[in-house]
Amino acid sequence: MIEEILNMKRNSRKLNDLKIIAKFLVILLVPFIDFDGDQLSTYSEIFSHSTNAFNSDSDYDQLTDGEEVKKYLTNPNLDDTDGDTLLDGEEVNTHRTNPNLKDTDGDRLEDNYELTPRYLGSTGFSGTYCEKRFYPGSDPTKYDTYNIGDGIGDSMIHKYTYICIDPYCGTLVTKFC
Repeated sequence: MIEEILNMKRNSRKLNDLKIIAKFLVILLVPFIDFDGDQLSTYSEIFSHSTNAFNSDSDYDQLTDGEEVKKYLTNPNLDDTDGDTLLDGEEVNTHRTNPNLKDTDGDRLEDNYELTPRYLGSTGFSGTYCEKRFYPGSDPTKYDTYNIGDGIGDSMIHKYTYICIDPYCGTLVTKFC
């Protein structure tokens, strides 16, 4: 009986030693574990980036937190880092624009503006060739989408150049008004 009690104490000590080693390993390894698989350690998500360590895309912008921090240098807590109303993931994966710049091509038109054709209203002059004006949209990755060659780029299209509808036959004309 005494032998059994001594064995239990020895086993208890071994169990306690194993518990201490396990706790030490957890403390040592948890900072390097990536619970959500976004290539950022749990430690860096919590203490460096303030992101959700259990969600690989904390801001739901279609880029993982790891991609935002390591590859694109965007803010993993903002779905639109540059504030141009396009999600960072849309800019990278769909439009091929820079999610850190409102105006990727530097033509003084924000990327979201270039991607959206819009009606600009009538010319205001009766009897003119163009009754309606449209901004046709442009490529936010090209400074001069239509190769006008004026050195000013796409920003002048929305001010001076319009694709128009012929008021007499209703067809889209290629002549700029």
